[in-house]
Amino acid sequence: MLVGLSLLCLAGCGSWQELPVRDNSATSAALRVAVRPQAWSRGDKPGPGIEAGVERVRADDVRTLATGESLTLNGQVISGPGSLPQRADVQVAHVGYTHRLYFGSQFELEPFIGLASVKLRYRATPAGAPGQELSTSRTALIGGITPRLRLNDWAALETRFSIVPFSESDVTGGSIELAAVLTPIPQLALRLGYARRSFATDFRGDPGFTTQLDVHARGPFAALQFEF
Repeated sequence: MLVGLSLLCLAGCGSWQELPVRDNSATSAALRVAVRPQAWSRGDKPGPGIEAGVERVRADDVRTLATGESLTLNGQVISGPGSLPQRADVQVAHVGYTHRLYFGSQFELEPFIGLASVKLRYRATPAGAPGQELSTSRTALIGGITPRLRLNDWAALETRFSIVPFSESDVTGGSIELAAVLTPIPQLALRLGYARRSFATDFRGDPGFTTQLDVHARGPFAALQFEF
């Protein structure tokens, strides 16, 4: 539906265009630090804490422009037919409250909520013309939850869901991480697995144009988490 609206606007009023970037082999990385003072916990298992972290993904794609199809980026008109290499970089830094909940000796739930700084950058490199770049940085709410199954003191399996809630003309999106967790020492966890991240935002840099960037990236990821 969005593609149809995009083509309709391009053919008519020219006020709306969409920049979809899809990468099914994008690698991503994350670094997180959680501080859980033992004094906050009523038992010997740490519960509440403050988590800060950053995650980053780069998605590469090649868009095919059909005959008569065009894009306008920073005042430059890119017309088909032809191929348009694209790259999108997404960085999400957050800080918030987290709380680890225990259900027996093996299953845990860990919700979190806080504020995030979301940075998105898009670059198109048309053949025989200067590359064009769009970028934005927004602050938004972020929340999520991590179900975790502990296999033993050294290993676990988990799924981390995070979401930046919908807000008109703002950054929206989220991610899903499926990971095997290795904990060589209690203060350090290494997460290895597969992640899917999706983010979207609007740009209004060109007069009369609204450009929507829509990034979908999935592939292997690695994350380090420190606990204090």
